[in-house]
Amino acid sequence: MKKTLLFFALFLQATFLLAQGSLQLFDHDDNEFINGQNHDVTVDFANWENVSPELFVKNNSANALSVKIRVEVVYLPESTSSYFCGLGNCFAPGVTVTPNAFPLAAGELIGNAGVFSAHYQANNVEDDAVMRYTFFNIDDVNDTISVTFTFDGTPEVSGPSLQLFDHDNVEFVNGQNHDVMVDPAEWETVSPELFVKNMSDDDVSIKIRVEEVSVIEGSSNYFCGLGNCFAPGVTETPNPWLLGAGQLIGNEGVFSAHYQANGSEGNSIVRYTFFNIDDQTDTISVTFTFVATPTVSESSMKLYDHDNVEFVNGQNYTVNVDTAAWENVSPELFVKNISEDNIDIKIRAEEISVPEGSANYFCGLGNCFAPGVMETPHAYTVAAGQLIGNEGVFSSHYQANGVAGSAQVRYTFFNTVDLNDTISVTFTFDNLDGVNNLYSEHKFDTYPNPSQGIVNVRLSDFDVQEGTFEVYNSLGKLAFTQSFKGESILVINLDNLPKGVYLTRIVSKGSFSSASKLILK
Repeated sequence: MKKTLLFFALFLQATFLLAQGSLQLFDHDDNEFINGQNHDVTVDFANWENVSPELFVKNNSANALSVKIRVEVVYLPESTSSYFCGLGNCFAPGVTVTPNAFPLAAGELIGNAGVFSAHYQANNVEDDAVMRYTFFNIDDVNDTISVTFTFDGTPEVSGPSLQLFDHDNVEFVNGQNHDVMVDPAEWETVSPELFVKNMSDDDVSIKIRVEEVSVIEGSSNYFCGLGNCFAPGVTETPNPWLLGAGQLIGNEGVFSAHYQANGSEGNSIVRYTFFNIDDQTDTISVTFTFVATPTVSESSMKLYDHDNVEFVNGQNYTVNVDTAAWENVSPELFVKNISEDNIDIKIRAEEISVPEGSANYFCGLGNCFAPGVMETPHAYTVAAGQLIGNEGVFSSHYQANGVAGSAQVRYTFFNTVDLNDTISVTFTFDNLDGVNNLYSEHKFDTYPNPSQGIVNVRLSDFDVQEGTFEVYNSLGKLAFTQSFKGESILVINLDNLPKGVYLTRIVSKGSFSSASKLILK
């Protein structure tokens, strides 16, 4: 018990020691590069190498310090190469930390002699490379600033031959989301009707595929299209529909999505993809969000950050996860009572989606609360017009613990006398790079790659007789798994997965192989 309390005390102490970094990054135009964000660099294959924007590091503190640069290969395609220049030198591929520190005086912006740039040689490989560079104070390794460059070498996909229109001939843009407000008094809610058109010069045969992105428990959904209505649970139309060149489907094939809330509150999201059965990369999709969330009344509370920027009620804010850090922390928030009366408030936490093995907790209203606490036990009085001070500041804390995937937690501040008087904020701890924890020194082959669904996995290079082949999506979530025993080549069918970029690995007896990138077209 004493050890547990000591651990939690040290845990909180480490939390309170987190501070604003003393380093900043700027480009030639004096534009600041935000800590942790990703910046795309389009690969020009006509060039021998492609170079990131040049960056200048600044010591924003009142004390002199010395910095180094650490490199993390998030993803580097085989046969490509990358290196970087900075702090007075250029460093060969494979160097992960600059050997010598570079001194920066208080308030100093590094000059041209120490300017930073990332260099990438695609060597005609059509793929994306992702590299993270972290500048760190050698006397305080937690005092860092990082930038990620994605060298975009994936060829552009040609436009689809299909388009969607409503009754007024308004085009629905490929991939976009459309909200449909749910009337709880109605038995079911129906999306706008849509008509698919073949924009090509050839006949095409099409089907519709359904993906329940997020569906509230207790609700139900189905769809109609291509001449039939399909019961809940049908994920693909069984028969294709032939569309002539230039043809707009008629009323007999019109599409509609149907949603039955059945008294359930919350939003359900369903994606519908129309695809050419002879070329499954030729698609057009539409996503409907059926909004069954009660309207939020005007709150007597508002939330602000340290810069007095208001956080809008109910919105989501993304926190990029630094996998090298022990934990990641949201912006600190201060609640303000904008009413003319004193109010007593509490905080309620809701784990919307949390990867197994990770941990989260929060601080606010004068205390920090251990993982698993879903509501503050005591109310906190905020006077009329009062902005809560540093003693009651709120922060959300997330520990990835090496687990892939993103976590989403909602925090609701509520008036204990009027439970409808609330303000909420959702933090998404974005750990898209978490799947890179799967990498090790060994590689294995998946082919064809890119694939239209059928993939061969060569197992003969491994001394593994039994195990599991796993496929992860870009959020680090397990999308497919298949066991094997004794095969030298494993044949898998991924037709049911949406097209996109995936990572695969082999797991056997508690250990796993390197990850291999797989593209589904």
